[in-house]
Amino acid sequence: LFRKRKSTILQGASDEGSVNLSTLTLRGVHKHFAERWKKDPNDLLDQALVNNLLAKAYEIVLKEVPCAVVNYQIPKEEDNRLIIVGDTHGQLEDVFWMFYKYGAPTPKNVFIFNGDICDRGPNGVEIWLLLLAYKIACPECIFFNRGNHEDPLMNERSQECGGGFARECRTKYGQDILAQFHHLFDALPLVYIVNKRLMIVHGGLFRTDSVNLPQLARLQHRRPCPEVPRTNEEYAVFDALWSDPRVAPGPGG
Repeated sequence: LFRKRKSTILQGASDEGSVNLSTLTLRGVHKHFAERWKKDPNDLLDQALVNNLLAKAYEIVLKEVPCAVVNYQIPKEEDNRLIIVGDTHGQLEDVFWMFYKYGAPTPKNVFIFNGDICDRGPNGVEIWLLLLAYKIACPECIFFNRGNHEDPLMNERSQECGGGFARECRTKYGQDILAQFHHLFDALPLVYIVNKRLMIVHGGLFRTDSVNLPQLARLQHRRPCPEVPRTNEEYAVFDALWSDPRVAPGPGG
């Protein structure tokens, strides 16, 4: 299912045709990443470039996300819009279709990806690296919420059981890159508040009525999702990532 790691032309900042992340532009993302993967979604980047992408994106996310809740204000200029994207689950063609239909990320065309970017599909790695390249080129153009699939336990499951990202990443780039992805996932927020009116969270309703935004903001979110929640804080993290709709009214399993 996954192609093993190989060398490519994108080998380092000093090589001809390479990508310099410190001067990466939106046009550069389109040229070096999007167009490349439209031709061959399984064409692999150089290991050093992937490592640098993850490290630089992690630094940006750490500065943007001081706590589990992030407040975002849509700029007031005309023609600005915010596009919220749900689960892409490793389907790179779906991401390209969205960028075709709604436009790629720009300062006036901002995206929030609301978790579950990887697992299940074959190209979670490429989606993440493409989106992180946009983040590095234009930090104010794209943001990420964490979902229940931005988690090592889910990633270790097989594709047939809803996972697959761990195997995909190890096959393409190795264990160290997978560890960097998980480091990044732990830094992602649980909630975005847009214009003080709209709450974006991957999960859904919390099982207790006492959960509020100040409480969510105090959560220790830089951690794996608790496998078996035991405290109120752990339940709040778990529900923010996992709580799904059900047929019967009210909260519950």
